[in-house]
Amino acid sequence: MYEDSLLQRTNFIIELLSDLKDVQSQLINTSSDIEKRSGAFYEKTFYETKNSIQAEIDRYKSNIEKIKQLNYDITAKINNWYEFSSSTEESQRITYPIRFHFKKSELKKSIKSMNEAISNLVIENRFIKEKIINWEHQLEIEAIMQIKQGNSFHQYEGLLNKKSMLISELKYLIPTVPDLCPIELDLSNLDQTIAQLSKIPAV
Repeated sequence: MYEDSLLQRTNFIIELLSDLKDVQSQLINTSSDIEKRSGAFYEKTFYETKNSIQAEIDRYKSNIEKIKQLNYDITAKINNWYEFSSSTEESQRITYPIRFHFKKSELKKSIKSMNEAISNLVIENRFIKEKIINWEHQLEIEAIMQIKQGNSFHQYEGLLNKKSMLISELKYLIPTVPDLCPIELDLSNLDQTIAQLSKIPAV
């Protein structure tokens, strides 16, 4: 009587393990399908906003070029100032002190103005970067939302639930089989557990 009960339990465990093996295989296939679909959804959503994103990228690049030009202009103005202030010919003119004062004042104002312009462009680029990052994040969210509405995702969730239930039953049943080593459920090696159970004598 005990032997019959053990055989029935063993066969039932083998059946559950086979089901679990099949579920894991289906999960891999479904996951692969979801991954492919997610890429397609992301590309589709990206394509729909491509022009807007590209416009921001172009504005970002344009700002970088403006910053480079402003830095070049600042350097040029400083060089012109040093050339003027160190010129012997200029210093010998009667109007030199007045021109020196006005040129120095003009230089300060120009550099201040250009530095402010650079600062504004840097801040603008920081906002552009954040906007693009937020766009990318939003695209991912929209792609995920579309995936969750698909049949593959519902199938995946169902398989996960089934896997969880099978594991729960097997963790309870496997330790009840004598002489089964190891008694812990190894999800990476279900075939070995099935083989061990199949070798257990019926009597």
